[in-house]
Amino acid sequence: MMKKIFRNINFLLGASLLFGAVSCSGAKNENTQTSQPPKATENFFEAAKDAATGGELKLASDGKTNYKIVVNKGYSAAEEYAAEYLRDTLKDATDANFEIVFDDTLGTVDEKAYLISVGETSLSPNGPAVTAETLGREGFVVSLEGNTVYIQGGDDIGTVYGAQEFLSYTLDWEAYAYNCIYYNRVDNVLMPNIGTQTVIPDIKSAVTLSFRASLEELAIMRTRSNARMFGDLSTSLFNSTLCYHSIAGIAPESEYPQWYSNGQLCQTNEDAKVFIAERVAEIIMNAPLTEIYFELGNADAQKLCNNPTCSCSKTALENGGYGGLYVLWLNDVADKVQAHLEAAGKGDREYYLIGLMYQTYDSAPVVYNEATGKYEPLNENVVCRPNVGVRYCPINACYAHSLLDPDCEQNTSAQIEKNLYGWRALTDTYLMWTYDCEFYNYFAFFDNVASLNQNIKIISDLGVESWFSQIGGNLNRPFGSLRSYLSMKMRWDSSLDGGLLFDEFFENYYKEAAPYMLEYYNALKANIAVINQELGNNGCLVYGLSTGNYMAKAYWPITLLKNYEKIIDKAYAAIENADYSEEEEEAIKLRIRADEMLIDTFYIYGHQNYFTAEEYEEIKAAYIADNAKLRNPQYSEGVDLIK
Repeated sequence: MMKKIFRNINFLLGASLLFGAVSCSGAKNENTQTSQPPKATENFFEAAKDAATGGELKLASDGKTNYKIVVNKGYSAAEEYAAEYLRDTLKDATDANFEIVFDDTLGTVDEKAYLISVGETSLSPNGPAVTAETLGREGFVVSLEGNTVYIQGGDDIGTVYGAQEFLSYTLDWEAYAYNCIYYNRVDNVLMPNIGTQTVIPDIKSAVTLSFRASLEELAIMRTRSNARMFGDLSTSLFNSTLCYHSIAGIAPESEYPQWYSNGQLCQTNEDAKVFIAERVAEIIMNAPLTEIYFELGNADAQKLCNNPTCSCSKTALENGGYGGLYVLWLNDVADKVQAHLEAAGKGDREYYLIGLMYQTYDSAPVVYNEATGKYEPLNENVVCRPNVGVRYCPINACYAHSLLDPDCEQNTSAQIEKNLYGWRALTDTYLMWTYDCEFYNYFAFFDNVASLNQNIKIISDLGVESWFSQIGGNLNRPFGSLRSYLSMKMRWDSSLDGGLLFDEFFENYYKEAAPYMLEYYNALKANIAVINQELGNNGCLVYGLSTGNYMAKAYWPITLLKNYEKIIDKAYAAIENADYSEEEEEAIKLRIRADEMLIDTFYIYGHQNYFTAEEYEEIKAAYIADNAKLRNPQYSEGVDLIK
């Protein structure tokens, strides 16, 4: 069955009372099996034995349950959300009432107790040993001991994901998008023989959904918001000011013009280093976090400091380029920050200063050792301090192919392999930023699905701690939900078969419209192949259209778009003829509409002369209204939709 989530519990910003009423929507009763089973031990789906009776252990039966959900009275907002989500979903699936109680009201508890312990409770010591050090922020453990279920994450957000995992074990729960969640509605649910399931993502942290998604929607897809990538999700301290191109936010060129040249900070200026180190140390000392990732990114420009009176160019030349200069600067700032922290008695704070290896700073200062077959530091200067990391941003990479594809001219000429492994050789704290959209047209068909499996495996094998797949300023771009689903599934387990996941997504996300949406998807791919031939770009797809403007209207004639529209009409008709409630029908059709926006974008921005004035205004009005529903306010980076 499908259940849309209507509650807006902002669990990461504050807690409310636990004992609110259950909020559910009407749902189509259906069973959905995932093609990828949960990570499980042998005989996982055999029913566990009831420690009290020796019989089958029932989670719920005939609208009743013996189980209670347990939280600590000092619960966090994330633990509250996890407990309430369990309660509400189990209620909707089984009609049974799962009461939420505090652990200090239980009295004596033994293995016969029917309890689901969520987060850090007084029951936790009887369950598995769980720490953020062993699981990371997002990993979790779900276990069954006696009759009691333990759900606990290494950090708060891991507990939320653990609650989802428990639902997948018991109800075949699966989220295909933030607004597309399925699970079984059944009268009787036996407790599977869970044992102890420890789940740690292959890539520790990842972001794919737009910052326009709510924190609840982000949690549903086991991802984070762009703005909070580097901070604890329960605090608003870390925002865009402290991430990405943050140097200009800490020391604005308008206030300190003497430290800048050609739009970039002079990274050999000692006064600038001292000032920035003082500011960073102050923020770190006041941060309510134990682990802090603080990005110090250069300006968003293909420019270099060209001050003839400074030593930037000379230092860069001696250290393998401006990427090497950047590492020297980060190391120097980190030393100064540490000195401030130690003077204040806070020298034990865990923090990492992150450099954004981007544009003219992306080349790793390394050499290839033929004897070892590995990239090595050019010299000792360019090795990152223990508290300095890098985020490599291969902006010039081709994302239609594997980043390591030796036959991809774009990736070989941009030296992607050298930089991928080179930056890995220079730091123990390695992050990456990749691209998943065309920034000159957010409604473009960004055809990188075929390479996702390979690239996520590469990123995982490199030991990347945090992966940011940038998607632009819209939430529901064409086939964006598909790419987000594949990305999130494979970043948790990079060994999964992307082809099977692709098929599963179409079947469950589009339902009866799946055959027509697959036809539409393949038709778009076919046109991209034709365009690539005309452009002579060997099938390369690069941010910024540097391999040719494949979205030029000449490549998408009105007759072709009208044929696509006929396919989309069949998809709508398939949903209209199915047995859905009005609300559910509208929800599925809106998913289709998000993918259809590519067509209407060409109508409005490229083929407006084909329509009468009245027809054009009608198309435009629907385009604006529907994109508002989809939370798509922009045509391209920094450019709002036509009004």
